[in-house]
Amino acid sequence: MVSESLPLILGFDAFLGADSYLTQPTLLIAGADAGSLWHTERLDSMIGGATRLLIVPNAAHMDFYDHLEYIDPAVEDTVDFFREYLT
Repeated sequence: MVSESLPLILGFDAFLGADSYLTQPTLLIAGADAGSLWHTERLDSMIGGATRLLIVPNAAHMDFYDHLEYIDPAVEDTVDFFREYLT
């Protein structure tokens, strides 16, 4: 089973079509120390337009689950984003 799926998994591109599908305002939040930061930066450069990018200093990916010093700035930016685009 895995041998049949492996070529499909290796060929998967999560960014394919992002510029076509993400035309609405988009909020991107990432930690500056996250190993996955490049995903956020790549997506931001691909979709452009009405995006807002928040890079939280000193935060890793998992820090957003239980460290308020990283969660609070993300929540504040989310609230501002929703106020701007949902009202």
